[in-house]
Amino acid sequence: MTGVCYGAVLAHFEPSINALLAGKNGVDEAFRGMLDEETGLRGFIDTGNALFLTPYHEGAQEILQGNVASGSLSTDQASSGHWWTCALPSNSG
Repeated sequence: MTGVCYGAVLAHFEPSINALLAGKNGVDEAFRGMLDEETGLRGFIDTGNALFLTPYHEGAQEILQGNVASGSLSTDQASSGHWWTCALPSNSG
């Protein structure tokens, strides 16, 4: 039976509260960045004054920082350091 796991899980998959909070804060920061970009772009489009692009550029940085901070929510096992394994049944029996 290929792909069937008969064995014990060797790692516990439960993110820590700190990882979840850091991820939530990262998502919140990226969201604030998008709002700042929208505000700056709307001000620039309405007035043509490049001064209103300041929140736009600040928002772009917030989005980048938020994306990095929200990486703790990733389920990519290679980057999180969590691994699991199982023993497959032998064909000798």
